[in-house]
Amino acid sequence: MEKTIYINDQEKTVQLHFPNEMNTLEILVENMGRANYGKHLTDKKGIIRNLWLGEQYWFDWKMHVIELDVLPSDYAGGKEERFPKFYQGSFDASECHDTFVDTEGFIKGNVFVNGFNLGRYWNAMGPQRTLYVPGPLLKEKDNTITILELEGTTADEITLVDQPKLG
Repeated sequence: MEKTIYINDQEKTVQLHFPNEMNTLEILVENMGRANYGKHLTDKKGIIRNLWLGEQYWFDWKMHVIELDVLPSDYAGGKEERFPKFYQGSFDASECHDTFVDTEGFIKGNVFVNGFNLGRYWNAMGPQRTLYVPGPLLKEKDNTITILELEGTTADEITLVDQPKLG
């Protein structure tokens, strides 16, 4: 079961059913930046209250950081259906002009070209549907594009386009 909670959601608790005697609970906390206006001015991040399992606090944590300044070197992933997931591909650019990455088919995540973080996309919230790729970032041969998809995708390829889609 997957459940996502966002800052504007009214209900900020999740009740889970653990069907087996031994279960694994994984929680992804994404830093989406800071809100510096309105009712979210204090904008606490992460898990801000105690985690209860049954009638007990949960103490035995193992935390793993997804560092985005050094991308993974292995993308073998296989048929794993869980997210977050990294995808990587390569492309040639006969001319190194400014272009845009069209994130259609992806839901939410980050795009990197040649190790450079182009930024975040969130197609459900928008407004942009493309990310800008400066021409000097490209090479004529063997450019790499890496996508960190957080929630899921229906796409198995990514497209470069010459005009932005701004919603």
